[in-house]
Amino acid sequence: MTRYRYEIVPRRPELGGGVRLRLLEDGAEVGGGVFPAGDSEAAHDIAWCDAECEGEAWLESRPQDVSSAHMLTWTGIDYVPGALRARDVRIADIAHALSLICRFGGHCAGHYSVAAHSLLVVRILERMEAPPAALLCGLLHDAHEAYVSDVPTPIKTMLGTAWSDLEHQAEEAVLDAFGLHSVMNDWRDLVKHADRVALATERRDLLQFDGHVNLPWPILHGVEPFPERQALEWFDPRYWAEAFLRRFVQLKAACDARSSITT
Repeated sequence: MTRYRYEIVPRRPELGGGVRLRLLEDGAEVGGGVFPAGDSEAAHDIAWCDAECEGEAWLESRPQDVSSAHMLTWTGIDYVPGALRARDVRIADIAHALSLICRFGGHCAGHYSVAAHSLLVVRILERMEAPPAALLCGLLHDAHEAYVSDVPTPIKTMLGTAWSDLEHQAEEAVLDAFGLHSVMNDWRDLVKHADRVALATERRDLLQFDGHVNLPWPILHGVEPFPERQALEWFDPRYWAEAFLRRFVQLKAACDARSSITT
């Protein structure tokens, strides 16, 4: 199946600044455009958004071979891995799938879901007094895994660019579906930190890790786990799906309320 994606790369100031859009078909550039912006930061943001919109529109227009590579979501939506469309993304599908996907490839004390992990990230961000927009990004930071599943990081590394391209495309579609591209850019570093704190917490509470015996995890160097221990009470996946959905509704409402005040 032909694989389509796009890249947005910065342009040097002497060329007019802004960004360049590259449209890629099976890795080969087949088109694109230039979006100059000069030295203005605001103009650069507009140029980036314009390029992103054009790239997404191009992806939407590409033919899809759904004869052999499509999947079916819980709510009955057909989608093609690597060509997920924003209009096919549903929060109900995300909550349901993440509640059933087990972290760590199943090598934990019980069925610890990606939904439970996402809610832990939100709790960590709350303890850091992060605003609702950051909390929503934390809740949805792994939402794309509903469409491409959760692959442990060491295996992702072995799979290389094939996996990273697939994951990136799904993440972009999810962010586009919820209008979170710019918001995630604002809070990505904080969410990544909270994600590592969650990982340290899960290693401490849910895995058979012994620092004197097992190999070190470089990604967790200098990262302290969350003070609250993760309870070893394994709820039905429906519990986590419903908890995820409730949190989404609360945080979306809080973000919308803040947005209406500022505008």
